[in-house]
Amino acid sequence: MTNERVYPVFVQCRICENFKMLYVREEDWREYQKPNRGYIQDIFPYLTSEERELLLSHTCPDCWKRLFGGEDDE
Repeated sequence: MTNERVYPVFVQCRICENFKMLYVREEDWREYQKPNRGYIQDIFPYLTSEERELLLSHTCPDCWKRLFGGEDDE
């Protein structure tokens, strides 16, 4: 088992249809594919919230901002 994020995952945005690539740990990806998996933030704690959202909703960060606005309040 390796701790390196070397497993490529390609995700197509459902809005703009562009592909994004993330690198994850292969064993984490296998865990994520299980039907009764845990929470995504527990499986991929090293991914950003934008990367996790891409996996969950297939919406890239740019399209998410266009749809729902940015985080200008910070």
